[in-house]
Amino acid sequence: MEDMVKAKWAVNFPMGAKVLVAEGDKVTEGEVVVEIKDQLVMEKKLDLTDKVVKEVDQGDVVKSKKLVSPVVGKVSKVEKERMVIEFGAEEFLGKEICGGKTWGQCDFRVKESFGDLKALDQGKVILVSRVDQIMILKAETIGVKGILVVEDGLSDEETIMSDLPILMFSAKDWERLILHAKKGSTKVWLSSAKNKLLVVT
Repeated sequence: MEDMVKAKWAVNFPMGAKVLVAEGDKVTEGEVVVEIKDQLVMEKKLDLTDKVVKEVDQGDVVKSKKLVSPVVGKVSKVEKERMVIEFGAEEFLGKEICGGKTWGQCDFRVKESFGDLKALDQGKVILVSRVDQIMILKAETIGVKGILVVEDGLSDEETIMSDLPILMFSAKDWERLILHAKKGSTKVWLSSAKNKLLVVT
């Protein structure tokens, strides 16, 4: 049975940013929803959850940015420094191997070996039947955004280390995942810290 959910994407932005949408508006993937103008930093640190800025010194100027919606959805909430966009998704729960979160395209075709990783996988979340440090090194070099692996694809003797988010799934959920290959490439949200994968519908 598919676990369909109404997912939410939230983004914070600094005071004074120009919000280009209103509550109830429908948005498309890639649509600019917030414009952030050049801003003089008045405090030692400025930490935004959308990672527009991680850390800056007092007196620095934060350059202008445009925030876009990563999905087709609906604006459910607009606050002074925060916005929420709702979208439909199928939810898969797994187990964190390496922490992190990312958006990416996924074609749900399983990589069986090191040689299956290609330059075309840059920017994608990929499925692998087995993960080891050699596979991870090549994935990082290519520019893969995240890795999904089946539960028996990880050796108990090997310690996996990576800056990429890596999530492991049961054999049952793995079968559900690879069925998506018939539908073609789809946008996904991977949050290994929350043990969650959202397949945008």
